[in-house]
Amino acid sequence: MEVYTLSSEPLVNKLIAAKGRGVSIIVAVSHDRVSGYEDNYTEEAAYRLDQAGIDVYTTSPTFTYTHAKFWVIDSKWTFVYSGNWAPSSIPQYNGARTNREMGFFFDDTNVAAYYEGVFLDDVSIASVTTGVNHGPLQANETSGTYTHPFDTPETIVEYMEITPVFSPDNSYTLLKALLDSANSTIDVELQYIKFDCYLLNDLINAAKRSVAIRVLIPEPGSATENVTQLLFDNGISVKFFKGLGHNHNKYINVDNKIVSVSSINWSNNSVVNNREAGAIVRNTNVATYFKSVFDYDWANSEVPTGFSKPLSIVSPSVGEIAAGNYNFQVNFAANTFTSAQFLIDNVAVHTFTNPAGLMGHPIDLSGYANGIHIFKVVATPMAGDDQVIEVKFNIIAPNLDWLVLISEVRYDAVTEPNGEFFEVYNGFDFNVLLGGWLFTDNEDDYTLPDDTIILADNMLIFVRDTSAFTTEMTNLGVDLTGITPDIVYNNLQLGNTGDELIMKDSTGTIRDAVLWGSGSLSGHTPWTGTMNDDLSLHRDPANSDTNDCSVDFKADTPNPGVVYITAIPSGFIPGFVFSTTLLGIITIILAARFIRRKRK
Repeated sequence: MEVYTLSSEPLVNKLIAAKGRGVSIIVAVSHDRVSGYEDNYTEEAAYRLDQAGIDVYTTSPTFTYTHAKFWVIDSKWTFVYSGNWAPSSIPQYNGARTNREMGFFFDDTNVAAYYEGVFLDDVSIASVTTGVNHGPLQANETSGTYTHPFDTPETIVEYMEITPVFSPDNSYTLLKALLDSANSTIDVELQYIKFDCYLLNDLINAAKRSVAIRVLIPEPGSATENVTQLLFDNGISVKFFKGLGHNHNKYINVDNKIVSVSSINWSNNSVVNNREAGAIVRNTNVATYFKSVFDYDWANSEVPTGFSKPLSIVSPSVGEIAAGNYNFQVNFAANTFTSAQFLIDNVAVHTFTNPAGLMGHPIDLSGYANGIHIFKVVATPMAGDDQVIEVKFNIIAPNLDWLVLISEVRYDAVTEPNGEFFEVYNGFDFNVLLGGWLFTDNEDDYTLPDDTIILADNMLIFVRDTSAFTTEMTNLGVDLTGITPDIVYNNLQLGNTGDELIMKDSTGTIRDAVLWGSGSLSGHTPWTGTMNDDLSLHRDPANSDTNDCSVDFKADTPNPGVVYITAIPSGFIPGFVFSTTLLGIITIILAARFIRRKRK
């Protein structure tokens, strides 16, 4: 038996009991281990085995670590495993929730002879050890939440090709050849992947050949193992392992025909410097069984967050205003999708074949109605279900006067800054999505939630504090019947002697601004009148903007939820007045003043 660590008390006791039955046992353990507690347990196990008359060796320091886990019984049976002889890797009780490990148990004398030959070669350069008496070994976990859907071992008796794999002798050559042989799929379930492992490059090269790849790993704990973004960037699907205690596995499945299970982690050290052991088995039934375990783990794991995804919409952004011949753009991970469709309002407008990288398509929006629309992408991957993403955006004809305007600002409150509020009016006859839009005073910002919509001919009221707003408006005699603030913000504080309130859309374009006192913004003139805490600035009319706040605004008693606009009366036809002056014909357009109240 050649293993990295021995820490399970029940397993050590089984070895001692076998010795008592007259079984000849030789155990080789690594001369060194990563952690001190592994050293103590393994030295204690060696001490107990030696005391029972079992030959125990520490392997040669020629290997950085002996990380192999294999044992041969009666020169006939060979067990090749990913896990250590520890309770976490070989649980004694079915109720335990421990590591995900995989292994092969071969019943074949030729296979056994090969592994036994490697073992005897390693023992020939190993050193005898009597161990160290440190105290107790590890007991087994006896309870857990794992349902054990794979309790019954799968026994397959049929022709198969078995290739022994050993580091540092042949593991890279054999595993690279395995990855290079993939035609359609590769599934990988590993304890970790490090940037220094050449197998990572071979996996990426397979993705570039349009092989569909799934990688299942624990969430990386160090920067040297955080290859997640690199995998995503190359069109490789990634999930973080969940559900069991730990993913200690080292598994590869190619085309659901060939499977590798080993002790080999994906690091340069494991491939080049350690003694590692594994096997590659070519047999569809074997591959199908292991794939069922992988599929179970994949279904119970989670998609990483905080990384760029294989499919993302670049433009439009949520709440963006599009018009004219607009270029819709989507970023596709390479070697991931066979086709993709662009849809507007669920109607297909363009189809791509084998999309990769940044893909754009211009669409003439002049025939679409003004208002909120949905841009959707349906991408078909090389393996798995269609991926669908969408974004809501605005179409607003560029020839229209801009009518989403800041209509009231109360920057001087009794309770500063909690009594402050402002209001936005939509003078268009269609709804506008304000998701991703931003309000700023050039010191602090507030970004609107993605689902923020301002209805046609309606208002949104923004307050710093609902209670202070209600109290101060009531004290001023303002009728708040039917008026409820729409949005509470907490990171804008407007200056009384001078400031600016700027509204930007989701692309950063300034859509409106109100300035007063010493406030400054290029192309805008501030309001400079007298203000106190029983007044606010009102845009009058609320559907007019000259960028001169001294013209557009007046100071008056706060009146949230009410605006005045000017409009041509419905059905009115302008008259013509004939003049004897040189001006000739003068057209007179009469505009009426209307009041608008906030609707719920």
